[in-house]
Amino acid sequence: AGHPFAFVIAGREAPTPKAVIAYCKRRLPPYLVPRFVIFLDDFPRTFIGKVLRRELVRRYEKYDAK
Repeated sequence: AGHPFAFVIAGREAPTPKAVIAYCKRRLPPYLVPRFVIFLDDFPRTFIGKVLRRELVRRYEKYDAK
């Protein structure tokens, strides 16, 4: 349906979106290479620490609409 996203938690030495995509192109099949790279301070999590994947999709589905 949509395009793959790369959600990245990075510190001060954050890579560029192009660098993340290039890295993925070297290691992943073409259908898994992200079209968008989104940098976050942290992942949204449940109270027990699991990543809220649906929340990530909800927050960033606007990128896939472009």
